Amino acid sequence: FPVTIQENYYSENFTAKSKFAGSGCSRLGISGEVGNGEFLDFVKGINPRTDKTFFKYKKTKYDATDATLSCPKDSTLLYFLSDNSENKKLKQVFDKAIERTINKLEKLAYRRTDKYNSQAYDCDLFIARFTHETSRPLENRRPDPQLHEHMPILRKCLTKDGKIASLDNHFLFVNQKLLGATFRSELANGLRELGYVS
Repeated sequence: FPVTIQENYYSENFTAKSKFAGSGCSRLGISGEVGNGEFLDFVKGINPRTDKTFFKYKKTKYDATDATLSCPKDSTLLYFLSDNSENKKLKQVFDKAIERTINKLEKLAYRRTDKYNSQAYDCDLFIARFTHETSRPLENRRPDPQLHEHMPILRKCLTKDGKIASLDNHFLFVNQKLLGATFRSELANGLRELGYVS
């Protein structure tokens, strides 16, 4: 869904595991953890590694679209109840499933090239990843365990010829079920490789 930028929510006051992702980030050398204040710079078109502007920011109603991928409850409990060594393996499976879903996402992403709504599928995305381990707390109740990933995707993309263009985020809405199914399938495959059978 389109989101207004709330750095503290995504970073959980800078305690959440985070990283930059997407081919657009890779091509511009934007990598590693999302540091304090870097996410806000990022959505405003400032490369947090060089402090150089990579697109001219114009305030809009929303600056990114949040694609959220959640583990099923049984996978979440498995993650939390395992010992340290197994926990690391499960986190690797989770990360690999996220990365493969991002690869799928980039193949589906497009921009419009003219007033006739012609589409160009040459969009390398700018994404920030934030791993959360609990659901939102409810009033007078502790949050439940829930391993999930928030992925705010900027509304800008990098074309194959190195230009910044506006991303048409409609592709996210029409492919929500496909992306969710891709993530769960990749997660299930990874768990089977570790010896877990459903």
